[in-house]
Amino acid sequence: MKKILYLLIGAGILLACSDTNKTALESKALSQCLAAKDYRYEMLLTKADIAKYVNINEASFKKEISSTKGKYGSCTYSWESGCPKWKR
Repeated sequence: MKKILYLLIGAGILLACSDTNKTALESKALSQCLAAKDYRYEMLLTKADIAKYVNINEASFKKEISSTKGKYGSCTYSWESGCPKWKR
């Protein structure tokens, strides 16, 4: 019985460590990608990239780039769509 318990605990630790390692590798790859673009989020997903998949209303198009530089920055695109607005 103890052998089974030790085996389960060992397997749990092994699985937990492998997931952490994978997440760390993904995080490092993302950081390297962002650093290569000098944390300019608007270069990662451009207006042209979005226009390949949806129609953008040019008259109402807005791009907001946060003043925060580095890994906590952001870039937001918005525009009016042809969908009716929801009433609450």
